[in-house]
Amino acid sequence: MKKLVLGTLVGILLFSVFGCAGNKKVKKGLPDSDFKNWPEWYMGILPVEDGKIFAKATETSLKAELAESKATAEARKKIAQTIETKVQNLEKKFDEEIGLGEDAELNSFFNSTTKVITSQVLNGSRLYKNGYAREGQLFRSFVIMLMDDSFAEQFVNKVKNNQQIYQRFRASEAFNDMEADIEQFENFKEEQGY
Repeated sequence: MKKLVLGTLVGILLFSVFGCAGNKKVKKGLPDSDFKNWPEWYMGILPVEDGKIFAKATETSLKAELAESKATAEARKKIAQTIETKVQNLEKKFDEEIGLGEDAELNSFFNSTTKVITSQVLNGSRLYKNGYAREGQLFRSFVIMLMDDSFAEQFVNKVKNNQQIYQRFRASEAFNDMEADIEQFENFKEEQGY
């Protein structure tokens, strides 16, 4: 009886491990036919013009407007990363050898972590080109965003103006401190009878 129960348990275990695995084919990558509805202008190389930054993105949604909003946000992020990106990287490497001679065992560990931070206010980025395609129930939006140097110049001028305002503030603060010091000195002189 024990052999029958043990045999049944082993059979159930083998069936559950191998029988449920199935033979599903995993789709790797996208076949060329998935790009057939994508516009040529999107698939090509971005324009290059002096003083202009272009970025492209594509996103999907059940609503066309939301797909475009998502793609626009992604393209703006790419423009911001083009302007300024702070990259932090941490790498750890650990090697350990245990044993002697040919019997030694080498254990090695390597870990790399990268963090990308982008913080940029984009004034004047605008939609350069857009389009849509249907993918089943979804809308796919294709966008190319543009930021030209006229807004970059405005940004530089804004920074300069802010620096001038700050310098004026610091100068007025220094004058206020100086007036307070003079008043304090005058009070001291009066107390001393000068």
